[in-house]
Amino acid sequence: MAFCLTMKKYFILLIFVIFCFFIKDTFALEKININIATLEQLDQITSVGKVTAQKIIDSRPFLSLNDLLKVKGIGEATLQKIKDQGLACVDCIPVIPSLTGNPVTNIENSQDTLDSRLRGNDTSDVPVVSIIYPSGIIFNEILPSPEGPDEQNEFIELYNTNNFDVDLSEWKIMDKEGTSTTFTILKDTKILANNFLIFKRPQTKISLNNTSDTLNLFLPNDKIIDSVSFPKAITNQSYNKTGFGWAWSSTITPNSKNIISQPTATKTNNNSTDNLKLIDENLASLNNSLDSSPSPIKNNFLSNNPIILFLIVLIVAIILAVVVFIIKLKLSKKQ
Repeated sequence: MAFCLTMKKYFILLIFVIFCFFIKDTFALEKININIATLEQLDQITSVGKVTAQKIIDSRPFLSLNDLLKVKGIGEATLQKIKDQGLACVDCIPVIPSLTGNPVTNIENSQDTLDSRLRGNDTSDVPVVSIIYPSGIIFNEILPSPEGPDEQNEFIELYNTNNFDVDLSEWKIMDKEGTSTTFTILKDTKILANNFLIFKRPQTKISLNNTSDTLNLFLPNDKIIDSVSFPKAITNQSYNKTGFGWAWSSTITPNSKNIISQPTATKTNNNSTDNLKLIDENLASLNNSLDSSPSPIKNNFLSNNPIILFLIVLIVAIILAVVVFIIKLKLSKKQ
C-alpha cells in the first residue's frame, strides 16, 4: 500500500512538470516598457524593488536600457542582470501569445492575425505593415511665466519643419517636473507644412513650473520625438528655439517666427558709451602727463638759451682737440 501511494505522488509530480513545460510559452511574462510601466510592473524586474522602481519613474524618459545607469542604485552589474532577464525594454509593445505558442510582437495587427487563424486562414505569408510616424515636429516656443495669469496665458508652441501637413492625433505632450501632466492631442488635429500650432494651458492642463521644467513630445507609440528643458523662467519672456540652441526673448511671437530681443540692450549701449568717454579722458590725461615730463622741459631750456648751447659745443670741441694732441705726442716720442 505504501509503495502505491509513493508511486502515485511521483506520477502526479511528473504530470505537473509536463504541464508546466507545455504552457510556459503561452503564459510567458509580458515585456515591461520602463517608460510607461507602473510601480507594480517595474517591481517585477530583477534587482528592482519598490524604492528603485519609484526612482525609475522619476528619471523617465529613457532612450535605451543603458540609461538606467543614471538611476541611483543601478550599477553595471544590476543593469546586466536586468538585460539577462529580458523583461525590461524601451519602446517595446506587449507580447501576445499566438495559437502556435510563438509570440506576436506586432500589436497593431495581432488581433487580425488571431481572427484569421481562428477562421482557418493562415496569414503567416502576409507582410505586416507597421505605422511610420513622420519626424520634424519640434518644440519652438514656450511661455511659462506670462505677464497675466499663468492659468490663462501659458502656452506651448510646436513647429512643423516638413513640407507637408502632419496629423497629430493621439500624440502626447508631457511635463516632467512637479506634478507631471500628460496632454493627448485630439483626433484629427493637424499641423500645416512649415507652420506653427499653439496649445494653451486651459486646453492642455499642463502647468509650466517657473523654477524650471522639462517637456517631452511623444508619438502615439510612446516614443519621444522631441524634448526641451528650460531654466528659471523670466517674467513676460518666452523661451525660443534658435539656430544655436534656446534663448529667452522679450518679444513673444505665438504662431509666428521667433524674434530674439532683450529689454536691457539700450542700457548696455549707454554703458558702452560711458566707457568710451572714460577711456578718452584717461588718454587725454596721459598726454598731459607726457607733455609735462622732464625731457621736454630740458629740450625747451636748451632751445631757448643758444649761448649755453654754444659753450657746451665749444667745451666738447676743446676736449676732443686735447685728446688728439696727446695721442700725436705719444706717437712722436715712440719714433
